Amino acid sequence: MEQQMQACARRIEELVQRIESLTDARARDVAVELVQELMRMHGAALERLLEIVWGRNEPELIEAFARDDLVGPLLLLYDLHPLDQETRVREAIERVRPYLRSHGGDVELLRISDGVVHLRLRGSCHGCASSAQTLRLAIEAAIYEAAPEIAALEVEGVAQPATSFVPLESGRGNANGKRKTHGVWEEVEAPLSLAPGSARIIEARGRRILFCRLDDRFFAYEDRCPACGGALDAARFEDVMLVCPVCGRRYDVVRAGRASDGANPHLEPLPLLLEHGRAKIALPA
Repeated sequence: MEQQMQACARRIEELVQRIESLTDARARDVAVELVQELMRMHGAALERLLEIVWGRNEPELIEAFARDDLVGPLLLLYDLHPLDQETRVREAIERVRPYLRSHGGDVELLRISDGVVHLRLRGSCHGCASSAQTLRLAIEAAIYEAAPEIAALEVEGVAQPATSFVPLESGRGNANGKRKTHGVWEEVEAPLSLAPGSARIIEARGRRILFCRLDDRFFAYEDRCPACGGALDAARFEDVMLVCPVCGRRYDVVRAGRASDGANPHLEPLPLLLEHGRAKIALPA
């Protein structure tokens, strides 16, 4: 169901863009007004629904709405979400914290001021720049999903040693009013029953992803050997090392895809979350 809704949301965005690009100004204005009126009607209905539930003194149901993967985003869209911004940001961080720790990292919420979320990224990230970038993507995707209204993220820490702060741009737009896109969590049909020490190719939004399992840990990588460009669907494991079936290059799956000799290039890791028996992967926009 969630995958269908994600596809529906993307289709709606495509249609809105087509409406905005209409050359017939009158037709464009009528179409835009139609969309706006429909949104007003739906927003008013959602607000009335929440008022009825509150009137019956059922806060547990309101909380269930807020945390539902389908209802929660709609409440955010209409500015009706019952959880305040800081609570949503903190819960988003807690959702990705296990993933961050699996890569030797962690994150601390410093403050939220003037719509900007200030974070500190900690840990070694296994000494891998790719891992640091992946952690940033995971944090960014989780927070923007939970609080799309924030203006920006600023992350202090190991992501870029050359500077003290690393700005992560807002998904709501820039000074020119153009929308900026970020990685988003995509629910995938992941084979959670995969045997330990094996891998399988899955697809999400037309993208081939290598889904791996080692003991009880799961990992996701781009399906491409960076050394030879070959596909990894026939790759085999040697302990924690994934061996490219084409060129034989070995990559440490646990340590963010680092090559066994410590040299570049490395596999491209993708943030992976497992919640309630479902898998989500943060895909670059």
